[in-house]
Amino acid sequence: MHHGDFEILKTRVSDTLAYLYNVAKLVKNLPSEDPDASANTIIADALEKINDIPVNSPLYTYLSGVLPESAPRIKNFIFPFQCNESQLNAVEQTFANSLSLIQGPPGTGKTQTILNILVNAVVNGQRVAIVSNTNSAIQNVVEKLAAANGLDFMVALLGNKANQEKFLENQPNYPSWLNENIDFTLHDEQRLYALHRELKTLFEKQNELKRKLSQLHEWDIEAEKFTQCYSNVPQLPCAVSSEKLMLLFSKCNMHSIKQKKLSFWFKLWQVLFCRHWNFTFWNQPLETISVALEKLYYLKKSSELQCEVAELEKALANADFENKHKALNLLSWQLLKVKLRKKYSVCHKERKKFYTSDLRNEDFLSEYPVLLSTTFMINHFMPGGGFDLLIMDEASQVDLCTGAVAIACAKNVVIVGDDKQLPCVITAEDELKLNGLNSSCNIADEYKYHAGESILSSLQQALPAIPNTTLCEHYRCDPLIIGFCNQKFYDNNLVIHSQWSNNPALKVLFTAPGNHARGHFNLRQCQEIDNLVNDLVQNHHYPADSIGLCSPFREQAERLGGHTVHKFQGREKDVIIMSTVDNQISDFTADEQLINVAVSRAKKEFHLVVSSSNQQWDNCIGDLVNYIRYYDSDKSTFTQGNITSVFDMLYDEYQQYLNCDQYKHLFFDSPAEEIIYQVLSGC
Repeated sequence: MHHGDFEILKTRVSDTLAYLYNVAKLVKNLPSEDPDASANTIIADALEKINDIPVNSPLYTYLSGVLPESAPRIKNFIFPFQCNESQLNAVEQTFANSLSLIQGPPGTGKTQTILNILVNAVVNGQRVAIVSNTNSAIQNVVEKLAAANGLDFMVALLGNKANQEKFLENQPNYPSWLNENIDFTLHDEQRLYALHRELKTLFEKQNELKRKLSQLHEWDIEAEKFTQCYSNVPQLPCAVSSEKLMLLFSKCNMHSIKQKKLSFWFKLWQVLFCRHWNFTFWNQPLETISVALEKLYYLKKSSELQCEVAELEKALANADFENKHKALNLLSWQLLKVKLRKKYSVCHKERKKFYTSDLRNEDFLSEYPVLLSTTFMINHFMPGGGFDLLIMDEASQVDLCTGAVAIACAKNVVIVGDDKQLPCVITAEDELKLNGLNSSCNIADEYKYHAGESILSSLQQALPAIPNTTLCEHYRCDPLIIGFCNQKFYDNNLVIHSQWSNNPALKVLFTAPGNHARGHFNLRQCQEIDNLVNDLVQNHHYPADSIGLCSPFREQAERLGGHTVHKFQGREKDVIIMSTVDNQISDFTADEQLINVAVSRAKKEFHLVVSSSNQQWDNCIGDLVNYIRYYDSDKSTFTQGNITSVFDMLYDEYQQYLNCDQYKHLFFDSPAEEIIYQVLSGC
């Protein structure tokens, strides 16, 4: 071939990889088997060993910023675990792209989606790695597989030495059903794939039904509040659509704004041709007409939504949706068992035992096609040629260096996370070091290591067109709880499938007035929370271990016997109680990602504990309080703490004196000293 047929491509791959290596050597706070080690080189060593990066690999795609074309690797899918519209799309997308994203907002079945992905990979002979930044996330996968007919028998939970030793000491036996003969015909398989295609349409109708039900609930609440404000508006007959009513209202409202009267011809048109009531109605003041039209609109909108809900329910019932969904799961389980029985060919034989030296050989990888590990240890178990598929969970908490090491271990990668939740944390010491490195390196911004950046956010910036599926059906939290997160953080894109309860799900407890916080500790809030927990256990019959206590600050969390909000990410409890600590809410406490995580951990009730002295409401905490107030129909969700001190009144008077211009010269030697005092005391 002539040299003119070739072109030398200059990419940023090698420079970016070298930069990440320098970061890994510099930053002490990267994951390590030894958290007390003075020099952490585990990630740097792994990056240094990455020499050849194939141009069709996910790592090359990430570092070059160039997406390859989609090419489906699997055409027919099984869904032994429950699924819905967005989960089904996420599974299909995973096997059509070498690098893709799945956004998993709280309670949308992220783990369930991962399980459906991994069983499809296994039945197609692929080796799968599932990784996360913490052991708790991958342990959750193992537990759900164990609960599902003992599917954990094909999974090896590895990672650090302790996990390896625990796995080798407790190697699972084959489940008894591997010896069963399952009658599964070609007709059954064809029916399975036909159900998959049919349910894609029915899932869309199901989501539309849930959206309509949520809209109906919201319209009814707003209509009730409108009626409270305008209780004397007469009820009028209405034979027109809500759309025409809104047009009429808009015209009347515009006349009112312009201070113009409705013309005789406008009124005559409405009476004779549109049959919108009589001249008596149209001769009223415009303000009265507008209010009457508003009330009619609420009634008509609610009536129309009820009709749409009834039609969708009828369509789903006529299509036998529920039974078809169950049939899809049942047939998927049967085919999965048939495939696994063929793969393992058990015939009552004993399972081979493995040792530490076997963890990378072919026999072990064939026996355990799914390996689970922390993100920074998975490269120690990579087979020759890499894993066929790597699933990275909780990717918003995985840093760039560790993420790059994991991505390098596989031919295909799917990144699972939520960019509206908390990112990985960088210490102030590390951030200072990184500022110097970042200013001296000519690296694209999307690869620069800094606070708030994760492998998930970096991928979205480096590859704006990366295949990205958002799981939108929510099942976990009370609709009122997830409703706040939906409106505030997810642009109302979540489809809420959970059921409404009769009990208030969001509550606020104000402590007695006074500046009770001392640094990052607030004794008064601790005392109120102790009483609240006792009430929940004794009077509302919540088990103690179903109540989660959290705070943005480690000191308060430890005093409460709970966790920081950062530690709660990925967990859930029936009840969550959040202690804000601050006398005046700080930007750190009101961080949107932090509040999103805290609120969405609660399945049944979320309690916010805040100081009565707080005046900082123009933030996310204020939005949450206003949201709760809007839905507080029986005025029971706001309570005042009853724990006071004999010194509260004295302290209040003391603060007034300190803030009084007349006496400031008696306490402070200079304005600067006064400013420093105010900052330190949080006033």
